Amino acid sequence: MNQAPGHSPATSVSKSSVLKRTRACLECGSSFLVNPCHAEEHGFCRPACRARWHRRYPRQKALDFAPPLAPVPKFDGETVLPEDRGRLARQLEAVKALMCDGRWRTLAEIARECRAPEASVSARLRDLRKRKFGEFWVERRRLERGLHAYRVIAP
Repeated sequence: MNQAPGHSPATSVSKSSVLKRTRACLECGSSFLVNPCHAEEHGFCRPACRARWHRRYPRQKALDFAPPLAPVPKFDGETVLPEDRGRLARQLEAVKALMCDGRWRTLAEIARECRAPEASVSARLRDLRKRKFGEFWVERRRLERGLHAYRVIAP
């Protein structure tokens, strides 16, 4: 088999399948390298981090690793990383799908149904108020000291 000098079957493979990119671990935040072809499957730097995260959020794994339901405008902000956008879009779709029935719910109820942390649910409710996410009416009423109920009304 005649080949040009410096070329072998191993080096003829496209570089994109060999190059790695850096990603932050969802549990500890440390950086690690992943193959871009499988980047969506890898959210953790090691199995111990994956296990610890799933113990803390046992019902969130299906939501986090499912594809977004529909195209969503870009999430912005200083702390939003590119790898967070898919997770945020899935949370937004879950909150919107649950809350568009017009029923009053507390953050804890929404978080339980959407399988997301309460802080994330609160942020997604704020996102729904923004023009680029649909300008939904998000109403809040006080139930008791420190406890509020929310409902979303389509524009």
